[in-house]
Amino acid sequence: MPPTTPCPHALLHHPDLGVRPPGQPRPATLARAGGPLADVFVRWLRQRDDARHAGEKALLTQVLRSLPDEAVRREAQRQAAMAAGEHGWDHWVWAVPAATVAGLLGMNMGSVDEQRALVRRLRAVAAALAENASPCAVQAGNQATEALLLALRDAEATAPDAPLQHSWLHGTAGYRWADALTGQAHRLSMLWQSHEAGTALLGHGLLHLVRTGLAPGREGLRDIASGGGAVRLTRRFAQRTTEVSGRLVAAGTLLAVSLTDRSLIFGEGPHRCPGESLALTTAEAALEWAAGQTVRALPAGHYTVALPNMALVMFESGASPTLDQGDVA
Repeated sequence: MPPTTPCPHALLHHPDLGVRPPGQPRPATLARAGGPLADVFVRWLRQRDDARHAGEKALLTQVLRSLPDEAVRREAQRQAAMAAGEHGWDHWVWAVPAATVAGLLGMNMGSVDEQRALVRRLRAVAAALAENASPCAVQAGNQATEALLLALRDAEATAPDAPLQHSWLHGTAGYRWADALTGQAHRLSMLWQSHEAGTALLGHGLLHLVRTGLAPGREGLRDIASGGGAVRLTRRFAQRTTEVSGRLVAAGTLLAVSLTDRSLIFGEGPHRCPGESLALTTAEAALEWAAGQTVRALPAGHYTVALPNMALVMFESGASPTLDQGDVA
């Protein structure tokens, strides 16, 4: 990415800046290969600036606001206790955020093996979204996407009263999607958005617990995120030649936007993260569990893995899934 530009608030609200390069609704590798990942990618709100975006974003935001914090806390602590078994702290920080969302959606998340399968599928999606993803990586990402969509459809049929599934079904009842896949893509996006960003926040929170002996609460987690413990950068593309921060930029110009200001840690404007409360409650509850548990000693060492838009904290060298940054910065 180029150096960050000034005035991030203005950039995130700029009417001529969008989240995808003009005329490229999906990464080139997905456009060439096609398949279910390409199909859901162009439906994810995070990758769109079309006329239906605002209405669908408002609907998804209301669904997440109706999710009870106590339900999130219970599921996060259940997944945290399960994840702390034989596979160590790296599995814990990878699994808990996404497995919590999956459990709230009613997916089968009753064992470490199911957590590991979920993480593997999300890592396959990440590898397929990498800028220079190989045809094999894209194929694996398509297979993982299809498996996740099937699991979500099964959860809707078998666990309609799971907290987030219930909120989703009631909140979207009667809404007319452009097509059936759009609603399914939005549920998948909740899992996807919890993945790397959730792992970054939880890993930095665990490091804080190790160093201080105290589990950070929500405000502490906001401080951690502002200090670089979550998504640090996002991208915007000039959709047409326009003026940005007093200078003329050509259509297609990539602008990097810093999100380390405390007011911007979950973004701002049309693409502000609707899962802010879900992410903070999940991390807070999991870290509370970690602070009080006697199952596993807290990690003694750590190292940092730098991604283009965030830094992950890992604790056991060689124990982490393959790290491939997707096209979602």
